[in-house]
Amino acid sequence: MADDRVALTDLDVISRYSLAVRAESADRAELIETLRRDLDWLQSRRASAPAEKSAATRTAAKKTTARRR
Repeated sequence: MADDRVALTDLDVISRYSLAVRAESADRAELIETLRRDLDWLQSRRASAPAEKSAATRTAAKKTTARRR
């Protein structure tokens, strides 16, 4: 395990979502820790109540509804 590096371009999330990377590879343990933090963040955001719509979104929705009438 002298060189436990992971080629970041081999990761499915990067190939699917075209995420830019700062380096070509990363230490496996560091990568796993970072991915777990991101997963925890994503799961906690999903479990929380939906965010209130922004003023711009509400205004656009009102204009669309007004045009339909």
